[in-house]
Amino acid sequence: MEETNTNNCSLGELPEDIQRWTVPRLLDVFLVFLLVFGVFLTSSVDTAILVELVLAVLSLTYARALMGVVPQLLFGILVLALIYAALVYLDNGLVDSSYPLKFARALVAFAAILWFVKRTVRQRRLQGEQSWVYFSDLILLILTLHGLVIVAEFLYHPFRDFIYMHWSLYPGDRLPPWRAIGLTKGGAMMSYMQVIGFFIAMDKIARRKTTYGPLLLMVMGVVCLGVVVLMAQTGVLFFALSVVPFCLTFSIREGTRLLRYFAPAILLLGVVTVFVVEVNLDPVTRENIEMAWQQQTDLVANFFREGVLRNYSFDEIRYNMYFFPNSAGVLLFGNSLGLREGNESSPLDHLRVDSDVGYVTNIWGIGLVGTAISVTFYLVLLFYGLNLWRRGVCRGGPIVLIVTTGFFLAGHAKEVHLFARSGFEILLMLFWSLYVSRSPAGPSLVGSSGETATAGIEEGGQPREALDGLPARSELA
Repeated sequence: MEETNTNNCSLGELPEDIQRWTVPRLLDVFLVFLLVFGVFLTSSVDTAILVELVLAVLSLTYARALMGVVPQLLFGILVLALIYAALVYLDNGLVDSSYPLKFARALVAFAAILWFVKRTVRQRRLQGEQSWVYFSDLILLILTLHGLVIVAEFLYHPFRDFIYMHWSLYPGDRLPPWRAIGLTKGGAMMSYMQVIGFFIAMDKIARRKTTYGPLLLMVMGVVCLGVVVLMAQTGVLFFALSVVPFCLTFSIREGTRLLRYFAPAILLLGVVTVFVVEVNLDPVTRENIEMAWQQQTDLVANFFREGVLRNYSFDEIRYNMYFFPNSAGVLLFGNSLGLREGNESSPLDHLRVDSDVGYVTNIWGIGLVGTAISVTFYLVLLFYGLNLWRRGVCRGGPIVLIVTTGFFLAGHAKEVHLFARSGFEILLMLFWSLYVSRSPAGPSLVGSSGETATAGIEEGGQPREALDGLPARSELA
């Protein structure tokens, strides 16, 4: 990649005429795929955590990598959550260690993604917004690959059974033939991430900041969006509710460019799908497609028709899964019991609260105090993205971070999503790539010895508070 002098650039931006993007390296693609879609060795241990442990140890070489206000705050929240969950675990007789393990893994993932992003920025010599473009290209690519896996699972059930048996260790009898969830144990969380893949493709077409051509971006975006219908109805709902606000962040010129490319692509996808379903597919596959469309879109149809979220599964959640402890002690501090797994042979599973709702499960397990600590982590990311957007850093990157964080917080009202595997790694990668993009002097953030350059009060002509996405001292005066 040709080096450019960016000392006089505005915050997080390189001049358009010298902008240079770096094609994602195969090794980076492979590593990100391993971090997001690890192979399960047991029901709760996968290869991703093993990779993250190695990278977390390597991250100790970055002795000053957490010098920024926002990283320190996020790291402190995770440490506080781990200590709190461990105390609740000890206070309740060491019955269920799921929450201490969850927060321990979150800490490991936080350090591992930090190492990967910082190392990649230095080795690829990424400057300013190039960091965001590089990692968002990576995320879009792995989500497209995951989308192709979902399509293969849906069309060829022996392949789906093989993945569930040897990759995700997911009980195949829990899924109807018209659903596929890819390489993870749940469809809802990754359906949100596939929507994010579509939004990233939209952003790259509109702003023309990517190494992929427009035609490839259209294909990748359509794949990411199309498989949502095969995965979960909440993914379809979240897309329907967020696509218009997301599009409103584009300028008129960017929106025109987006329509010119994506509108024909989506229209063509619809025409081809109808043609294939009606003409060339076998009856079983055709019935599965029709059933998937009906089941995954009826919630959205009911919402826009009646103004309420209503179908069988949502009514089941609304009326049967929202209940809270009567004991003040459990309500405030929890009983340390995690999410029910539906394992009839486990005595511990029978003690867990019979609800899939994330907030309800958290309140029973770690109480209002622990739930508030967990939510605070995501609120910090949300406000960080809002501050970057307000300052014009990386243009589309903060919007993607805001929408992704919002998906986590809103989706937690239906299922357990906070700090959930796969999605959490993608969220951290979005954050860290934006964090190192906030200054045009990207490589200077990591010195030759691997330490972060922090000498001086200002970087890139901006106060350090502004680089962290927080108000500068001059604004607080």
